[in-house]
Amino acid sequence: MSDKNDDLADKIEEIRQMFLQRVRDEWLARIIALRAQSGDWSQPTINEMVFLTHTLAGSAATFGFKSLSDVARQIETTAKRIGTETGAKNEIVLALERLEAEARAALGDLRSEPA
Repeated sequence: MSDKNDDLADKIEEIRQMFLQRVRDEWLARIIALRAQSGDWSQPTINEMVFLTHTLAGSAATFGFKSLSDVARQIETTAKRIGTETGAKNEIVLALERLEAEARAALGDLRSEPA
């Protein structure tokens, strides 16, 4: 039984590392790009923000990065109401800064070599 548990734990850690590699190789750059576009509140930019943060929030929570998930979920929720609240844009700009910081912090768990 212990071997099966060890195999499962190893597989989960392998998938977790793949998630972190995706944060490093794709999502962090997209977060930085969205921060750079913080004055662009066009529908395509908002849609990108909602899609990215929705995906990131679910994945981060699954792999134990609650803070990253929480900030992503906050941005997703705020972006969805951007047309109805004037403070939403400022809230998103600040939250994108926190999201980038949380993503960088999560990368501290990324191994340089596969296990």
